Amino acid sequence: MNRKIKTCFVGDSTVGKTTLIMRVVEGCFKENITATIGLDYKHQTRKVAGRDVDVELWDTSGQDKFRSVAKNFFRGSDGIFLVFSMVEDKSAESLDFWLT
Repeated sequence: MNRKIKTCFVGDSTVGKTTLIMRVVEGCFKENITATIGLDYKHQTRKVAGRDVDVELWDTSGQDKFRSVAKNFFRGSDGIFLVFSMVEDKSAESLDFWLT
């Protein structure tokens, strides 16, 4: 049985969470990606130290109306990526919210 790693990408809406995940999974940058509604999930098997590892990438919506739902998916995560935009000051200020 492969080792499983669950990761969540969190942050405000339109900061690039989906774009980052697509870069990891598909290996390319895609423009004009539609906003995530609620939650999205990608899966990939990677070799780590010679062993297959199943990597789950959970993409949470940054929209206010989905924030309370998103925290339910953090349980059991091995890692959480806090994502912000370098051109949107508010998204960096929101990291405190996402961290708590």
